[in-house]
Formats: sequence, C-alpha cells, structure tokens
Amino acid sequence: MQSLQPLQRLECNFQIGKSDFCRLPTILQRAGLEDKQKNRDLMFGAIPLGRFCKPSDIGNAACFLASDEADFITGVELQVDGGRVL
Repeated sequence: MQSLQPLQRLECNFQIGKSDFCRLPTILQRAGLEDKQKNRDLMFGAIPLGRFCKPSDIGNAACFLASDEADFITGVELQVDGGRVL
C-alpha cells in the first residue's frame, strides 16, 4: 500500500458514516446512559475484539478502501466496529 504525501489530493467515492463510534461518550449518550465506569464496562463487554475503536481504525479502513488493493470492491458497507454488529 502506498502512503499519501502531505497535501496530495485523494480522489475516491466513499463516505464515512457513523464515525462517532470511536467517541464513547457520544455512544453512551445516544443509548441514554451516563458516562460512568459501569456503563463503559457494559459497552466494552459488547465488543467481541475486546477494545474500543481508535481513530486509526477508521483511518486504516478508509486508506484500504482508497488503495489499489480495494479496486474491485464496490457498493459495500464496511463495519469497523470490532465485531459488535455481527
């Protein structure tokens, strides 16, 4: 995979939706829960890979989709959620 140089223009046709999955307080708020440790533990237990999302997880998926390795992938919704939605 090639790395992009700073200020290089990236042209692709994909959208990043639900990117707030990495922002735990937002997720808890949408679930109607307060940002407390017991609620964080509850959310953590629902993720099969055993960790919360990092911004680099979203970035790596976007870079893959923009790479030559993904040139035959079309019209798919790529879940970057640690297996939470199976």
